Amino acid sequence: MTTAHATPEDYAHSRALPAPPEGIEPTLSKASALVDGLLMTATYTPPRPGGPIARRALCEATCATVAWWSHHAGPAPRRYDTMAQVRSSGSQVARVGPEAVRILTAAGLLGDPPVRHWGAAWR
Repeated sequence: MTTAHATPEDYAHSRALPAPPEGIEPTLSKASALVDGLLMTATYTPPRPGGPIARRALCEATCATVAWWSHHAGPAPRRYDTMAQVRSSGSQVARVGPEAVRILTAAGLLGDPPVRHWGAAWR
């Protein structure tokens, strides 16, 4: 079983809940496994990202995934059209939700840094 990137307390704090929902541990583990799946094909230039920023991003992405499931009746496939989602495994991204992808992209964990000045590259 996958070790969860977030605790029930992390989830409650991220969603401003007074207490974590009862029995959320298996859901956090499942969400963590799906977040890990997004990172499987990511490539990095040295040094590989890590440390507290990466751990926080994984925790936030896991919490965002569980919250997204609560609003969309679980990890059903959906269609999205962002470049990060196109480059990643499509079915995997549809199951974690767009907020989790945004968090991982901003932290540089999907293997590509945020795009800067991309318009100039086309000239």
